[in-house]
Amino acid sequence: MRKFLFPFLLLVISGVVLVITNPDSPQEEPQIQIKPIDVLFSPDGGIQRRIMKEMDETKSSIDIVMYSFTQRYVARVLQRAKKRGVTIRLIMDSENIKENNSQWSYFDKNGFEIKLLSGKKIPQKDEGTKDKYGVMHHKFFIFDGKLLMTGSYNMSESAEKYNHENVLFIADKDIITKYQERFEKLWIAEPK
Repeated sequence: MRKFLFPFLLLVISGVVLVITNPDSPQEEPQIQIKPIDVLFSPDGGIQRRIMKEMDETKSSIDIVMYSFTQRYVARVLQRAKKRGVTIRLIMDSENIKENNSQWSYFDKNGFEIKLLSGKKIPQKDEGTKDKYGVMHHKFFIFDGKLLMTGSYNMSESAEKYNHENVLFIADKDIITKYQERFEKLWIAEPK
């Protein structure tokens, strides 16, 4: 039986190769190219490590919109990128910067370009009540205009070690363009 198995497999493989390479075979429609997306989860899924890797490899710009940013070490990696000449712009929630361990003051002291925003004004039923606003709850990075990171993940130790979070790393030009347009719109928005 074994004596006949190898020649048979060779014949089948040769036949497949002939069918694939035969110019008389009908041509198939071109395959749709799948757009590159990488998905990571936490806790302990390597999201922080991947973000820092992208920061270290970025050549010209990092645009960040982040609700909560408390990871001190990641802030230092951003500072390292800034020292290499990478332009870094951050948009952060205007209320959340008051939380313990927020890196906002570090960014401010080190000359980062920062925009503080809130969400839209929430209608109040009682006149005389202090105005309340929604939050700036986006969470995304754009690296060199070529790679987008977005998902539920805030830049916090809880997101990395304890919470169930997700991120997508997307290298699709059309999607990145939409996020870049949103970033630019937020960047020129009047703070609340």
